[in-house]
Amino acid sequence: MLTIPQTVLRDCHAVFRRALPKSTMARSATSIQVLGGRDGIRLRLLQPDIGIEYHDPSPAELFSSAIPMSALADCEGRGNGTVEFHSLKNGHVELRWEQSGIPYQRDYAPREAVPIPFPTWPTRDTANDPSLLEALDNAMQIPTGSSGRLALTCIQLRGKQGDVVATDGRQLLIQGGFQFPWRDSVLVSRTPIFAARELPKGEVVRVAQSKTHVLFRIGGWTIALPIETSPRFPNVDTVIPKADQSATRWQVGAEEAPALAKVLDDLPAADEELAPVTLDVTRTVTIRARAEEGKRCTEVVLPRSSVDGKASRVVTDRRFLQKALKLGFHSFQITTPDKPIVCKDDRNLFVWILLDPTTALAPQPGALRVMLPALGEKTRLAPAVSD
Repeated sequence: MLTIPQTVLRDCHAVFRRALPKSTMARSATSIQVLGGRDGIRLRLLQPDIGIEYHDPSPAELFSSAIPMSALADCEGRGNGTVEFHSLKNGHVELRWEQSGIPYQRDYAPREAVPIPFPTWPTRDTANDPSLLEALDNAMQIPTGSSGRLALTCIQLRGKQGDVVATDGRQLLIQGGFQFPWRDSVLVSRTPIFAARELPKGEVVRVAQSKTHVLFRIGGWTIALPIETSPRFPNVDTVIPKADQSATRWQVGAEEAPALAKVLDDLPAADEELAPVTLDVTRTVTIRARAEEGKRCTEVVLPRSSVDGKASRVVTDRRFLQKALKLGFHSFQITTPDKPIVCKDDRNLFVWILLDPTTALAPQPGALRVMLPALGEKTRLAPAVSD
């Protein structure tokens, strides 16, 4: 008999679901390995594109079986009880638990053994601070894009530089300062698994590489991603504009950044395909938007922003600006209206391409002006006045 807390089964069910297609058929066909022994309890999901293991090191009775994914949903419950796993003589597995004081039991036919063993943790690994978990999540959220033979469905892990790199051909995110136990660069496929809230956020993230997988260990969780060997990743360094003394440097006030990220959704044209806004980076920074069929502009004035260098007027998809702000960037470098915007701090870099500069919106008499509120103030709307 093996006893597992319902809280563990809930967490495993939630994490495993993130790695699987959303279709009920795919999930019902998935098997979960349940193992018990002197080294503890292990629950494993192994798919061609990902392996996930939860390990509790507390010694347990010898047990080995494969159950359907649906069994976790059946018995996970909402309480803090336990679930007993019993091996029956006919090869079935019987699960017993209580819910609201009512006893339940259900048996499941044995599943075929997974033909591929779970990747073994290598003898050499490196330790990273908990920010690597967030960096992997940020990278995986970059859309995959499409670019022929280029591997935009993958993220790149640079060993020598310690970077996590993701791009979709329109935006590029490089997050650095990490330690990987390899010198070259490796590619792994995208997965939403690192966004799972059940993964512990304050734990050291250990990284290892086998011949076939990159492995991550966070607390009791191990995630194994196959190394992609065929695709070719773009040379992202060539698209980053070099620092130019004549560039425009826009510094968003720390107190106005959250308000700006929020108000961008309320400006006209937010539902259009490219969601364009004009950035008028002058002595007074103004963001301008107008619906495709509209005549009147709406302007957002950023009184707490500062500008260094020449004035500039560019057009961007507002979603990239929002992403930059949410990633914590407050400094933006603009070279020319047809070159990407660059955001950079001590460890990270975010670059995105701009839209057609001929669509930039000029100042308009009578435009509706939005003054971003200071702390404790309400948003104010007023007709624009000539500067």
